[in-house]
This record gives sequence, structure tokens and C-alpha cells, in this order.
Amino acid sequence: MKITKAVLWGASWRLISAWLFLSVSVLLQGDRLTRPVLPFVATVIEVIQSDYQAALKISNDQPWLIQMQATTRRVIPAIAGRGAKLTAGVHVSHALVPLVLLFSFLFAWPVEKYQERLMILLILGIPLSFSLVALTLPFQLAGSLENMFQGYAQQYGVNREKPLLLTWMLFLEVGGRWLLPIVLTVFTGLAMQLMGSKPKRAIKRKKRR
Repeated sequence: MKITKAVLWGASWRLISAWLFLSVSVLLQGDRLTRPVLPFVATVIEVIQSDYQAALKISNDQPWLIQMQATTRRVIPAIAGRGAKLTAGVHVSHALVPLVLLFSFLFAWPVEKYQERLMILLILGIPLSFSLVALTLPFQLAGSLENMFQGYAQQYGVNREKPLLLTWMLFLEVGGRWLLPIVLTVFTGLAMQLMGSKPKRAIKRKKRR
């Protein structure tokens, strides 16, 4: 698709409209939108670390807080014994920002036909959203707890290696959770354009023959 001023204006208005709609939805129903994905997030947390078992819920005292209760599987030197219960939390709006950005960018991406936009949002949007959640929220929760572990270990002079999940969490906090939706959208849009261009070329070749 040729990028013109009209295309850019259209993409800008769609981006603003989608961002406003999704942001208001998060403000009104953020806790309800988050609950269905918590089991998936807990499963990812189990995969990225082995120190504890994770159970997630929306806090009763603070409805906008995603609370993780971690039950240690073994003794963690200078931190906790086996079976100890530790908690970490992330605000719902903080967790949903990447998804708001992802679907805003997907909706704004310029396409030639409306059917292509529907395909992007429905067929590709769902797996992309799960991929984005897996790359952000579990690491935010596990990383915040690991950050506490590192503090205790340093306080008591225990050498504890910094895991990659903590590095990834820090990357998310310094802008990575804003960057990931953009990267996913660009790759998705380019892939859609390549997929859409191949059939047209094949048809032209057949007509020439």
C-alpha cells in the first residue's frame, strides 16, 4: 500500500480512537478483563522459575491489584525456608497497557480492504495478545519478587545469581512494555502485506500465460 497523507491521517485517527476506547474499557472493567488470563500467567511463571509455586488473584482489599502468592518449593538461603509464603503484586492498569497499545496499533495499521483489518484483529490479534501477555505480566510479577530476593541476599551477604527474568523485567520497566506491542504490530503488518501480495502476483502471471 502506498503511504499518502490520507492514509497517515486515517491511521492516526484510528489509533487515537482505539486507544481512547480501550483505555476507557480498562478503567471501567480492567479487573474483570484480567481475571480470565490469570491461570495462563501462573503457568508461565511456573515455567520461567523453579523457586516457588505461584497462585494469582485479584486482591479483595485492593481490587485493582493482581496479587501473586508464592509458596517456596525449597529453602532459599537468606530469604525463606521451604513452604514459606511470599507475595508480590502488579497494578491491573500497569499490566494491561501493552495490550491496549497492541490492539490500538493493530486497528490503526493501514490495509487495502476492511477484511484484512478484521483478519488482523481476530485471527492474529488473539495469539499475539497471549504472546504479549506471556512476555510481560509473568515477568513483572516474578521479577518484582526476584528483586526482593536479591535485596535480601545482598543484605545478608549471600551470593545469589541474577536470573534472566530479572533482566527482562528491568527491560520492560524502562520502556520494553511499550516497545513490544510496536514490534509485534510492525512484524504482523509486514507479514500481512507479504501474504496479500503473493496471490496477486500469481494471478497476474496466470493471465499473461
